[in-house]
Amino acid sequence: MARFGSLGTQYFDSNGNPLSGGKIYFYSSGTTTAKDTFTTAGYTVANTNPVILSAGGRQPNIFFNGSAKAILADSNGVQIESRDPVGDTATTAFAAWSSTEIYSSADIVTASDGSYYSSLQNNNINNDPVTPSPTYWSVLNIFSAWSATTSYAQYQIATGSNGNIYYSLAGSNLNHNPVSDTSNTYWIGSVRGPGVAVTDRIVTFNGTTGNLIKDSGTLISGLATSGANSNITSLSGLSTPLSIAQGGTNSTATATAGGIGYGTGTAHAYSAAGTIGQVLTSAGAGTPTWGAAATGSVTSVAATVPSLLSITGSPITSSGTLAFTYSGTALPTANGGTGQTANFTQYGVVYAPTTTTLGNTGAGTTTTVLHGNAAGAPTYAAVSLTADVSGTLPAANGGTGATTLTANNVILGNGTSAVQFVAPSSSGNVLKSNGTTWTSAAPAASGISAGLSIALAMVMGF
Repeated sequence: MARFGSLGTQYFDSNGNPLSGGKIYFYSSGTTTAKDTFTTAGYTVANTNPVILSAGGRQPNIFFNGSAKAILADSNGVQIESRDPVGDTATTAFAAWSSTEIYSSADIVTASDGSYYSSLQNNNINNDPVTPSPTYWSVLNIFSAWSATTSYAQYQIATGSNGNIYYSLAGSNLNHNPVSDTSNTYWIGSVRGPGVAVTDRIVTFNGTTGNLIKDSGTLISGLATSGANSNITSLSGLSTPLSIAQGGTNSTATATAGGIGYGTGTAHAYSAAGTIGQVLTSAGAGTPTWGAAATGSVTSVAATVPSLLSITGSPITSSGTLAFTYSGTALPTANGGTGQTANFTQYGVVYAPTTTTLGNTGAGTTTTVLHGNAAGAPTYAAVSLTADVSGTLPAANGGTGATTLTANNVILGNGTSAVQFVAPSSSGNVLKSNGTTWTSAAPAASGISAGLSIALAMVMGF
């Protein structure tokens, strides 16, 4: 990122007067192609091209990427001065990283861990390279010969006297020769140099955490030669079978069409293809083979059936037919049956005469009800008012509410309660109302004697 001009920059004409309304044209360096400039360091707001100076000849903010050619002109566009190139003044390669500096793509800085980093994008500000982030920075490894007087930071790289490249495992790594550090306390070998033995170490970096990757804490050793299966870069480079432990077959055998794959104990193999009708026969720990199915004859076939069924024709010793028929034995209730062979009576009621069979009653009539029997089968019969009815039928249900009726008494209603009775009392009494109920009482005298009543009756023809 380049910033053009500085605070207080002011332009003047040839007479020393402020270049009011002057213009600055920007082009790509060495060309006449117009170059965009911006008012913000993030390149979000564009300037006009040319950029117009204020009445006092002062410029606004001018930012651009890389370098440019700048032409200063008066307000009429008459050129006063030209400079090519300008810009690229914000970053010095390998300078210490600063959180306030705005870095462009490919700018190189020295981070606090002593390593060099290259910016991966423009407008890169306040993104610490030491904090692993492949979005903003990439470690720049510069291979230099190891020096006993250089203090190496962790992960810095040096070339050993044997031609190998080594990664520093510790910070402040001073005067520890990587070639003689066979315990890998301070250094770990990375890439083999020409003619170096295959027992050198391999190391990689985790792109997310930036940590040094080792095989569960154990250094990876024993580099295989090119073409061996532990150093596969492509299938075409595989010259030895991939072992079973590596998920392979440990075999170069080609599968036969129609053959069966099997294990030999050390590798996978394939049988020949069988023919129609053949079966695969095991040889125990040996190779399975195809062959004709074994033949033989059946000397006897017999069948047994539950008591519900009967069977004929069993056993068959040469040829014959097995016939199954119903035996007449009832299917037990335990198997979902009724335990009886008789048909049910239509409209009868099913009951259990025993714990293992079901039975049914005869059909009732319209005037009978089903009577239970604790010691036998239920039966239909008419209702017995003496045997089947208990209690007293209340007046509200059409009864009297009384359990007895006194002989020769007059019955009186009593609302919803039991009826009341009026005894006859003395001979000649009459049933007399008192306005509330009835009583047995002597008739009242009328003032006419009995004899006169008879006489009058005779006279009047009664």
